[in-house]
Amino acid sequence: MHFKGVEILLNILFCGDANIAKGIFMSVLSVCAHMPPPCVYILTASIGKHTAIPESFAKSLETATRCKVALIDVTNEFSSY
Repeated sequence: MHFKGVEILLNILFCGDANIAKGIFMSVLSVCAHMPPPCVYILTASIGKHTAIPESFAKSLETATRCKVALIDVTNEFSSY
């Protein structure tokens, strides 16, 4: 996307556990249908009953959408809480 001759790169951050993976996938597919592929960051953790989004999901999303996807698992940082 360009604005006044300058290319704009879109960065999107999602935060959540494995329960929102399908929603992330649909959201990124929708964005990619209307814009150049964004850089997607996914912040996740396994805390209590919540399971982190697996790395395999990030790779599948990257393959399907040609977006750059970074999965940031902060389970270790929150394990003492």
